[in-house]
Amino acid sequence: MISNSVVAINPVNLSGMVYSQPGGNLDTTQIVHDLKVQRERIEQAIAALEGRSGRRRGRPSSASAEGVQPKRRRMSAAAKKKISEANKKRWAEWRKKNS
Repeated sequence: MISNSVVAINPVNLSGMVYSQPGGNLDTTQIVHDLKVQRERIEQAIAALEGRSGRRRGRPSSASAEGVQPKRRRMSAAAKKKISEANKKRWAEWRKKNS
């Protein structure tokens, strides 16, 4: 016949915590309490990882997310022409060398 009582080997190790009492019985109320404490810590860790922890940490969001567009840097026509001519010269030298 199977009984409803808990039979355990003394001591029992649950997640690094050792539970034992004289006579080999387990203090189930203490085990349940410690498991609830662990569950709360795990829920807090999950909430932090999912971004539900309230205050955001780390680098602030970009300015565009706040509705302010950063000023765009534009290249002058003279600068574009100078770069274009330098690239053409570079490629001409490469073609001459590899022909």
